[in-house]
Amino acid sequence: MFGVSCSRVALAMVRTAPVSGNNVRPFAMPRRITWVVSAFTALVIMGGACRSTETRNELRGAAFFGQLALPGIDVFVAREGESDETKIVTDVQGKFVLSHLPAGTYLVQPRMSGFEKVERIKVHLPQDRPVTFAMRPSPSGTIIGGAEPLDMPTPRPRPD
Repeated sequence: MFGVSCSRVALAMVRTAPVSGNNVRPFAMPRRITWVVSAFTALVIMGGACRSTETRNELRGAAFFGQLALPGIDVFVAREGESDETKIVTDVQGKFVLSHLPAGTYLVQPRMSGFEKVERIKVHLPQDRPVTFAMRPSPSGTIIGGAEPLDMPTPRPRPD
């Protein structure tokens, strides 16, 4: 939608721009060169503005264990039908954001050693709400961290 209308606006700007007449120009330039430079400048300016509106989609989500946010979870994102994956990592609040994606369907899967495998889910962009993953520890109950395995405590309710 924007690509067509933006190019038309850019061409309209060039056609209505004064390139000659009694106006004093800072340096003499033949009409044809002036028109070409004006057209190129307008298309570059309008093309950049149009491109930025076409790829503003963001993929947002979070990973949790119970009610605890999980930082450092690897989240893999691939466009449906493509094999290339992009890896992003959850922040200290367990959230992730992947920006500047074209509209379409994406497959999203979090992965972390020590947690059960979570199936890929389909997300359609533009997205209306964040994706939330509930991570569960693997049956062994051990999370690998650094050189030595760390025992993962069983979650218990806090005493009030």
